Amino acid sequence: LLNKIYDNCKRSYLANLFGIPTDCPHREKNGWMADGFMVQEAGMLNYNSRNIYSKWVNDMVDAQEPNGNVPGVVPMSWNWDSNWAGPIWDAAIFIVPDLLYTYYGDTKPYAAIYETCKKYLVFLDSCRDSKGLLTKGLGDWLYYKSITPVDFMTSCYYYDDCIKMAKMCTLLNKGDADYYLTKADKMKKNINDIFFNVDSISYANKTQLSYALPLYMGIVPKEYEKRLAEKLAKTIRDNDYSLDFGFIGSAVIPQALSDYGYNDVMYKLITKTTLPSYGYWIEKWKATSLFEAWDITKNIGDASLNHPSMGSVSAWMIKSLAGINIANNAVAFEKIVIKPSFIDDLSFVKAYHKSVNGLIASEWQRKGAVIELKVIIPANSKALIVLPHKEIEVKGGKHTFKIKI
Repeated sequence: LLNKIYDNCKRSYLANLFGIPTDCPHREKNGWMADGFMVQEAGMLNYNSRNIYSKWVNDMVDAQEPNGNVPGVVPMSWNWDSNWAGPIWDAAIFIVPDLLYTYYGDTKPYAAIYETCKKYLVFLDSCRDSKGLLTKGLGDWLYYKSITPVDFMTSCYYYDDCIKMAKMCTLLNKGDADYYLTKADKMKKNINDIFFNVDSISYANKTQLSYALPLYMGIVPKEYEKRLAEKLAKTIRDNDYSLDFGFIGSAVIPQALSDYGYNDVMYKLITKTTLPSYGYWIEKWKATSLFEAWDITKNIGDASLNHPSMGSVSAWMIKSLAGINIANNAVAFEKIVIKPSFIDDLSFVKAYHKSVNGLIASEWQRKGAVIELKVIIPANSKALIVLPHKEIEVKGGKHTFKIKI
């Protein structure tokens, strides 16, 4: 089932990559920006997609309006007014160049879009309400049942915009990093003051995404992070491991669960075959692609049957099951972390990524009471191998480890 889901992710990704990332190849064929950035990392792990995203950054610069706003569809479509998509979709102008830098060490997209981002944040400040929040735009598009509040989500993305803008300033030697970090800190305080309930350790209205998004963004006060992650895992367990989110949640929740050690919960979620689930599409509809909506008979009447937007789970498989990750504060896989998840139900996992530094591979297999892990690290890189109760630093080359279970 995992391989079928993975193949469907790749198939829908490629079917929607003709000059720009699109939402569907047969109907709109539009470059909806959140649809694009949600699967960007998966696309870069599976393919060499550097140039197409660099080109898309230039399209974003061209699409900016005189007042600083950017449309939700880039390049702009002659018959689509997409300004209503709002700040989460617009966040692509920060996320896309940031991922290009992380995976390829390339600062040119930053340089190309810096002024666009600066002007956009001025526009966004003019849209805040009396509480300092952003209240308009799309939220967790095509959610299943639970509706995560838009003002909570858009304000979280504003915070992340400012964090990424500060990073951009530092790398480009612009000198404004402290200004944007201060703006981010103020928004973080605002979000926590308004949406965080200390007594229940919860945000907003306690949806799966409400728990996950602040963890994903780094908004949660340090002393509450682990307990909030526990609440996220518990709410999924209490829902019989069924997902209850839409587009945005499909990218945020797998990473949040992985970051806090709950890959077992994510594994049970992704291998469900009842509605709503990736497996349901395959079991019920014999899907060979990703769908736009969890329940294509009810959510929207013309739901696309080839939509890449919820395909970031293929990145989760590579990063969390095989454990191939860029080290924190590193770029272009110069420093690598191999941290596989030895899920009880799995007998083996095998994945690789062709990075700009060379081939990275991780393969583990159960052999009786032992797990054998084989990794390949590029010659110009070094890696930290994270095993249960043990961490090992290695240089480039082939390495084998045996773990008793």
